[in-house]
Amino acid sequence: MKPILVLVSIAVYLSAMSSIVVGQESANGWQRQVVTKGPVSLEIFVKGRGVPVMMHPGGNRPARDLTDLGNRVSAAGYKVVLINARGAGASRGPTEGLTTADLSADVWMVADKLNFREVHLLGHAFGNRVMRTASTAQPDRVTTIMLLAAGGEIVPSASYREARARVANSDLPRSERLSALRDAFFAPGQDPAPWSDILDRTSPRLIVDPQAGMRDWYNGGTAPMLVVQGLQDITAPPENAWNLVNSRPNARLVAIPDCGHAMLPEQPIAIGNAVVGFLQELTK
Repeated sequence: MKPILVLVSIAVYLSAMSSIVVGQESANGWQRQVVTKGPVSLEIFVKGRGVPVMMHPGGNRPARDLTDLGNRVSAAGYKVVLINARGAGASRGPTEGLTTADLSADVWMVADKLNFREVHLLGHAFGNRVMRTASTAQPDRVTTIMLLAAGGEIVPSASYREARARVANSDLPRSERLSALRDAFFAPGQDPAPWSDILDRTSPRLIVDPQAGMRDWYNGGTAPMLVVQGLQDITAPPENAWNLVNSRPNARLVAIPDCGHAMLPEQPIAIGNAVVGFLQELTK
């Protein structure tokens, strides 16, 4: 099947071996839960009813990045689960020497504890690799897979690497680091403030080999796939998305102008429309 290209204008850790802790529902309808198994304790946020859509944020990013998209998907009639990976929010567990297989096992641990037999999977940035690995590991349980900023093949540009180094340099003035944050992750003219917490990060960082086993998880299983790509993404250049949908059956591409790697705070309406439209088409 040829790819379809669409241009749019635009809290507490429990020591129990295996359990779910259900928290109070927030004012905006999200219910916080903590799912534990062995040394891994994951904070998740659940909203809505219907077929489950599990969402994984980018590497070392919090689940709240996906809140707006989750609200749009929930309002369309789906049960949305946002996952804080190890080290984000109240999630805990080993954070060094991991592979995407370890983190995809965390996804299926959550699905099992919530009694989900079949799910839709969505991953942003590094989370796209986690979800592609999860879909590859248990393809019979995946109804669709949706990828935002799907890197993994083509390395980031030199301009990204230079900007990322300035972001990490705490000796530079904050204003300069914030400008570098825009250069690395956002399209020109976009506001980098939603990711400014990167400048003050104190939580443990996931240490993952991003290429480990890539040949095995590259296609992301066999379920219908949506790839949403920002055209100004220098972290996961658009060639990644184009190559993926050209090499994989039953995949389509939605390309969004004025959109970088951060994507979600940059073009929330366009991304929401692409994801909801794809879900509705594939589940009607």
